[in-house]
Amino acid sequence: SVVNGSVSVSDSIRTYRLTLPPAYDGTTPVPMVILLHGTSGTIQSIEDYTGMIPAAGQRGYAVLTPQGVGAADGSLPTHWTVPGFDPPDAADDVAYVSGLVDTVTRAYCVDASRVFATGISGGAAFATELACKTDLLAGIAPVAGLNLLPPSQTAAPFTVLAIHATDDALVAYDGIETDS
Repeated sequence: SVVNGSVSVSDSIRTYRLTLPPAYDGTTPVPMVILLHGTSGTIQSIEDYTGMIPAAGQRGYAVLTPQGVGAADGSLPTHWTVPGFDPPDAADDVAYVSGLVDTVTRAYCVDASRVFATGISGGAAFATELACKTDLLAGIAPVAGLNLLPPSQTAAPFTVLAIHATDDALVAYDGIETDS
């Protein structure tokens, strides 16, 4: 089943989609993957591009796909707030996704100890930020974006599967310089 939802965050409405696996019965806790689109992406574009929904469903995983924000006037594309790329007063996406995970794990039979995150490019950077700033995640699998952020210390250990091509023209294999 699919739940399309929205929450109010800092005077804006943020949308998300929760896709439960076909075998979901509401009594057996299921693991969950947070699927994060890249810059200029959408819920639908990342779900279509990755094929995550059917693959996760076959393996018994729920998928939570939140939507990033952009400027209302279109001057800034949809994205995730990460240090060094956004002004200090930008949306607090760590709080948004943390609250969303808390809401979903309480409302549905999701195993809070088996929540993972993945994303591409800006979504990968945000998956990394989320893992470093919270204790929500058991692991991350960032694609072409782990190296967008400087190394970070975290209190809770987590597993990382980083995927990156050496010939990536948008996000260099050796990373990029940021303001932080």
